[in-house]
Amino acid sequence: PASAYGAPPALVGREFTYSELRAATGGFAADAVVGRSLGGAWAGELGGERVVVQSLGVQGGDAHMRPALAGLYRLQHPNLVRMLGCCIESGLVVYERAAGGRLSDTLAHASPHAPAQGNGGVGAGGGSGGAMPGGPLPWAARVRVAAGVAAGLVFLDSARPHPLPHGQLRPSKVWLTSGGVAKLALGGAAQCAAAAAAASGRTPIGAAVDLAPWTAPEALPPPHGCGAPACASGDVFSLGMVMLQLLTGRGGDVGARGAVAAVGDAKRRPMGFMAEVVDRGAGAWPAAEALAFADLALKCASADPATRPRLREEVLPTLVQLAQRTQLYAAAAAVQAPLPAVPPPPPQQQRQQQHWSHPGTPLPAPFGTAGVATAGPPAGREPPAIFLCPITQDVMHDPVFAADGYTYERLA
Repeated sequence: PASAYGAPPALVGREFTYSELRAATGGFAADAVVGRSLGGAWAGELGGERVVVQSLGVQGGDAHMRPALAGLYRLQHPNLVRMLGCCIESGLVVYERAAGGRLSDTLAHASPHAPAQGNGGVGAGGGSGGAMPGGPLPWAARVRVAAGVAAGLVFLDSARPHPLPHGQLRPSKVWLTSGGVAKLALGGAAQCAAAAAAASGRTPIGAAVDLAPWTAPEALPPPHGCGAPACASGDVFSLGMVMLQLLTGRGGDVGARGAVAAVGDAKRRPMGFMAEVVDRGAGAWPAAEALAFADLALKCASADPATRPRLREEVLPTLVQLAQRTQLYAAAAAVQAPLPAVPPPPPQQQRQQQHWSHPGTPLPAPFGTAGVATAGPPAGREPPAIFLCPITQDVMHDPVFAADGYTYERLA
């Protein structure tokens, strides 16, 4: 209800007509479908803005739909897709459509699974670039996507007076901006549809979607599960499955089903972990970071709800730390990048230098550079180990003393 979010019933964004939304989606064309949950979702354009039109799968009068949609409109967060408006009579909701497309499409088209190569050293390729529509998604961007998804889930779990679990998280529900920021789609839409249906006494329309690969085992309907209601623990399981797909690049039901076993088996053979499961499209994912990411993903995707880490207290802080550590590798890569080559002087200047210098006599060194070595430190004069961070193996710029007695780079 609207009162649960402190919003007046009328606050539902712009109210569209059915004909407007039908025209925006090309008559709800089959090639515009971007989702099949609830009553379906279609990509379109309204007034020059890219949108997604979602059917809640239930039609009801203003008295039943408006309070539910008012609560949905109040869900505003950087990692949630923004609701723009609705058509109350038809049960249609209009959302913004992020320019980077869906995560599922990005991984399927730009990152087909292929084992990664290399030892994943500091500053290795892959960098920390953002999501590039139509191009590969670098490993650092994947870590930040996972952290963004977790932040959106924590926000939904913080709704008062009752938490609002997503309940349908999977890669196709994650949209990316042009800068690689993750936005969760349809957060609360299922609950909104259920509330409207319960208030109107109607049954939601639309075929059920098989979410087995991303749905927690206890939430599956009988006989596969006990049909437990959506909750934060179930969202943690789904997040773990999304993380495994980010790690491996294996999409679809088949890839998702096999990801847990594949990553778990590869972790028992650390020497072959990077080559066996890590997606080549992510670039040279540093081995320590990939293993930490995989470890958290497997814990989240545990079949036993009691062993899953808590979303707010464990999952989000760990992912934020991993996302912050990507900055260290980006900085190291920038330091290790070769300097641009100095272009040769123009022909006229070369002739002047030959005219001014005596044949066979080298030109004098520039003022102030005589006796200065330019080939780097002598062999055997590497920085002492005490100056190196045990995690990044690079010289620490902001060292801190940890409780374990070692000194680390602050961001690590």
